[in-house]
Amino acid sequence: MSDAIVMARRAGYQRSSYAKKKIYDAAMEKAEYYLECRNYSNNNISGADVRKATSDLNVAVAGLDWKKEIAKYPTVTVEIDKNGNRKWDWTPEEEQQVLNVVNEIYGSTDAHFLPTSPNNDTIVYTSGIYPVTANTREFVNLVLSNGKRIDF
Repeated sequence: MSDAIVMARRAGYQRSSYAKKKIYDAAMEKAEYYLECRNYSNNNISGADVRKATSDLNVAVAGLDWKKEIAKYPTVTVEIDKNGNRKWDWTPEEEQQVLNVVNEIYGSTDAHFLPTSPNNDTIVYTSGIYPVTANTREFVNLVLSNGKRIDF
């Protein structure tokens, strides 16, 4: 089971959808609990329980959909002027697409651009009752006008 936990922690959790992360979280919590309690003499965890928890964790890892989420990232063109200033050429569709991705990943419904952020490079969404900010670069593919990818 400890090997399954190690492998699960390496999975693409951060960019998976909120729904898939909840399944993963429940499976990981149970696996970690069983692993922690395995040496207590008064535990009533059977081998079948451990095998089921390991199987559930493996299924949850396989179900993480980070590749599908990353495939939804819009490609945004960036213009660089002679002074080195960058301007993102957003289309309304790209803006909405990135907000949809953030909502799916974090389970929010209110992702929006910080009104004062240049180039719409900061997104705000609600997690629980708290506002959280994220850098837009984490959810887009940036390319120069000549098509060359930009990595910041």
